[in-house]
Amino acid sequence: MKKLQAPFYFATILGLGLAAPLVHANPPAATQASQAAKGDLVKQIVAGRIDFTKESLEGADLKEENLELVNLEGANLTKAILTHTNLHSAKLVGANLTEANLTNADLEEANLKNATLTGANLSGASFHNTELHSAKLDKSNLTKAFMFQAKLIGADLTGANLRKANLERADLTGANLTDTDLEGTNFTGANLTGVTGMSTAKNRDKAIGLSPEHQGASLSKAH
Repeated sequence: MKKLQAPFYFATILGLGLAAPLVHANPPAATQASQAAKGDLVKQIVAGRIDFTKESLEGADLKEENLELVNLEGANLTKAILTHTNLHSAKLVGANLTEANLTNADLEEANLKNATLTGANLSGASFHNTELHSAKLDKSNLTKAFMFQAKLIGADLTGANLRKANLERADLTGANLTDTDLEGTNFTGANLTGVTGMSTAKNRDKAIGLSPEHQGASLSKAH
């Protein structure tokens, strides 16, 4: 049976010379591009390539892939799907992860210095000992994220959802916490030197491990 692409597939009915449309049409171009990007990237990783500096992977579906130690410095991963992806020790310096989905991703010991994660879904992700110096995490979802000993020096967390996130012993020196939601956030042992915007944070009275300086009535005098 010969197949033609008209704007969709047709099957020629033998003996009658008629054509009838099949139910299945081509996948959307965006989906095809995402699948192609994933397939190409995975093949290259299997082949031993680990350097994808400034690669364009916008919207790529890379969920559950093993990208440990991969270099994605300066890469464009806008709206990429990275749920349950292993990015342990990956290099993501200056990478663009705007609105990417990293739910339950492993980012332990990864380097995201100066990375942009504006509006990204980072719920349940692991950032143990992760470098996030000057990273943009504004409007991101960090619900239940594990950020033990994460380095968030100068990070912008404006409007981020930090409900039940674990920030024990994290370094937030000079970080911006304006309009964040801190319900159940664990700050035990965290370095909050020079933090700004704490007075505008929601549910800070329900956060764990905050000193009187950063919690309660005294917050009205904070930055």
